[in-house]
Amino acid sequence: MPPKRKRQEEAEFGSLWMHAATNPPPRRKACRQCFEAKVRCDHTRPVCSRCTRRALHCDFSGAASEEPRSSIPPVSDLTTLDTASSVTPLTADPGTGFRCQTPLFTSAQPTATQQPSPRPPSLPTTTNRQDVQLICTVDAERVRDRWLAGWVPAPDQHPKNLSRGTAVFIHSVLRAYPQMLCKGDLPPIIHHLQVVDGKLPQPLANCVCVARMWEGLGEGVEGAKAAIEEGREMVREVTVAQMSKLAAQTKEQNRTQWDLLAAFQAYIVYATLLLGPDRTPVIPQELMLNMQDLAHTICQSGLLHPAELPSSSSASPRPSWSHWALAESKRRALTAMYLLDDAVNVFAGVSCIRGDELAQLPAPCSEKLWRAENEGSWGRLWDVHAGEWEWGGLRLEELWGTGERGRVERWVRDMDALGMAVLGVTTAIGER
Repeated sequence: MPPKRKRQEEAEFGSLWMHAATNPPPRRKACRQCFEAKVRCDHTRPVCSRCTRRALHCDFSGAASEEPRSSIPPVSDLTTLDTASSVTPLTADPGTGFRCQTPLFTSAQPTATQQPSPRPPSLPTTTNRQDVQLICTVDAERVRDRWLAGWVPAPDQHPKNLSRGTAVFIHSVLRAYPQMLCKGDLPPIIHHLQVVDGKLPQPLANCVCVARMWEGLGEGVEGAKAAIEEGREMVREVTVAQMSKLAAQTKEQNRTQWDLLAAFQAYIVYATLLLGPDRTPVIPQELMLNMQDLAHTICQSGLLHPAELPSSSSASPRPSWSHWALAESKRRALTAMYLLDDAVNVFAGVSCIRGDELAQLPAPCSEKLWRAENEGSWGRLWDVHAGEWEWGGLRLEELWGTGERGRVERWVRDMDALGMAVLGVTTAIGER
């Protein structure tokens, strides 16, 4: 396809489908040519993008008038997304998640009738984000090689039998993550301390933009299946480009642990988008290997705060809130990646391997601890947690049938959505 034509189609798609994601227009406002062809019109006057590309006479006579809309970046710009000036900050509400007070896509500068949103205060962080000392208690090399394990099993690996129904369950859980981001909520792998001054880290902010594009693909009109498929392929290209960009950026030496975490979380969300609503294995193997490399880096920099190690001493120190949040977010993202890996393998007809390398990691923490609003309330909850679990907490391997029933039930009592997904999968395996 000639570059000029491709740019024109990308610009048309960016205006058409991303606009549909936030405010799908009624058909009566379309030009006559788009109306008769039963395809969506982007309403650009005097000539819409579709008529421009096809050199048609664009006739808006009889169509309802409409006010000018905010500009939306074309797909060509989204392959190198920088949303700092185009994404409305999220308003912090640590207890219940984060809500977008206005649509995420807005004009870069406010108009006379559009007042800028009030800037929410920064969430409290009492420790230096650059100075984080976590420890690695897993075999990071096995994490990196996990994708290959299903194809070339090793003698010490434990296969697990997952049904297609379980894979569909996993996909439904993970597919909710990009939908939550589109609504302004945080999935259970992203901690609210990662939102600074109401803004997500750049990799996740870019992820919101691409997720909005995917969600807009479901707004097609009757007779527009070909256009929807064309749009889906374009957004898939953007998603793959973003994943490749993240994989390259994480190799840079100046990345902090928080930067790497945000990149890893965004990569997981992108992968769930590529898996698709039809649950077909469309994630290229190279992208899966890149995700394993990211997970390897995340593990090497540590998954546990020293204060989280099992200890018989009641005087064991309490970890700082932000350092604990970093460790817990890493573990949750890693758990989500393992669930995604299982779903992809089942859909592809490949063996699933139990993640023995994660056996000693804590299971996802209680919902109250994860959603604590400030360091004071988190500290009180942590003290209760530490006293109840004797500074250890439930380990993942206990969900595989080695744990006492009472301990598992105590963990189930306080778990959140991610814990429910982990419990559902381990129960379906039949190992408990």
